Amino acid sequence: GLIASRHRAGLMRDDLMQSGLSPARWAHLRAPAGLDLGARMPAEIATAVIAELLAVRNGHSGQPRSIIKSDL
Repeated sequence: GLIASRHRAGLMRDDLMQSGLSPARWAHLRAPAGLDLGARMPAEIATAVIAELLAVRNGHSGQPRSIIKSDL
């Protein structure tokens, strides 16, 4: 993941593509990193990033459990 604003991430993507990074490699990066939790403070942003890392590592979507269909 890349911790940057959407604008800055786009600029970095353009620079990396001009430097020879393939689109396939860029597709593996997530930018901006983190789940959309409305985070503003550094600790909140860190929590959002860690939450996304856990979701990806565990093969889950990161969606609220209340909207995911499950067998109860």
